[in-house]
Amino acid sequence: MITNKVLNDLDVILPPIPDKPKVEVVNPPPYSIPRVLFGKRLPKPEEEGKDKKKKPQPKKKPVKSKKDEKPKKIYPFAEYPPKPEEPSNKVHVDKYADAIEESIFPIHYRASH
Repeated sequence: MITNKVLNDLDVILPPIPDKPKVEVVNPPPYSIPRVLFGKRLPKPEEEGKDKKKKPQPKKKPVKSKKDEKPKKIYPFAEYPPKPEEPSNKVHVDKYADAIEESIFPIHYRASH
């Protein structure tokens, strides 16, 4: 019918669909090549003949100051400037009212200018 005719026409125009690719197995099931382990969390190989106990780290002695050495001079810093006074709530309310008035009545609509 019509569908067979369309499919036959398309078979001529379109390239054929390729076959499934065949995968070649590099290391077949008897595992002729030994597996190689890699990664961060591999167990470390144990070395024979070495003691597993670690020697304690020697403690560092505190540095002693010399007798002739003067103590470091402390430089006084200037005080922080005082914080500016925060505006009262009326200032915030006025800014908010101006913003609302501007959004409702833009400058080119107002008759006051």
